[in-house]
Amino acid sequence: MTCRSHAAELEQFARDHEDILQVVGVGSQERFTDAEDFLGDTGLTTLPLLWEGTGALWRLNEVGRNSAVQLATFDLDQLSREFSFNDAGRTTALDAAVQTPWGP
Repeated sequence: MTCRSHAAELEQFARDHEDILQVVGVGSQERFTDAEDFLGDTGLTTLPLLWEGTGALWRLNEVGRNSAVQLATFDLDQLSREFSFNDAGRTTALDAAVQTPWGP
């Protein structure tokens, strides 16, 4: 599954659970114009998108593929392993959001 194919679903997930989590997209290993095209093509309006074009952020966090999800605490002190945005992944994200103090 590509980022584009599940962008609307991810945005709806963020809206549905905005009281307990914040979804942020991270674009990497692509040109900035690709990130702009992604926003235009998908029509995303509520998800913040960060762009880091060197790929260093993905390597640092051992992200091995597009469309990966990783959880982080607000201060980046805790990071989860990478997982897919599927039914099991959504359950993992919600369970972690409820059990972990994500805000200051």
